Amino acid sequence: PILGIIALLSFLGLLISPESFDFSSALKTVLKQVLITGGSFYLSAYSISRWLFPRVDLSPNRFLSERFTGYASSMIFAIVMLKSLFPSLFFLEIISIYTFYMVWVAASVYLKISEEHLVRFTVIAGIMILLLPAIIGGLIRLLMPNF
Repeated sequence: PILGIIALLSFLGLLISPESFDFSSALKTVLKQVLITGGSFYLSAYSISRWLFPRVDLSPNRFLSERFTGYASSMIFAIVMLKSLFPSLFFLEIISIYTFYMVWVAASVYLKISEEHLVRFTVIAGIMILLLPAIIGGLIRLLMPNF
């Protein structure tokens, strides 16, 4: 549902923008935003489940990892939604650092990771959740420059 809301808000943001509306450009923007957001979410969840969980004495669990990643990424999703409607609010990106705190809380309370692994898990998972959207966006711009 979040990816659908992000797509809808991206489309509405282009619809209400003062520039002339181009339907094909709007669809490209919506598709790019969904690819970046959805791809980074599922790639983060998969990487955390398969690679990071075994290193902190948890068995790989896709559903647990998806719930954890969804909670930890909620601030990023909110920023993407706001920036879709109001692109001039670029300064909101600094709030994404709050993701580290959300990872810390979810790892200690929800995943019940031991204290000895908590800091390392928080740093690695937080960096993964924050950087994968930028990496996927960069790959899309590199492979499809006019997209």
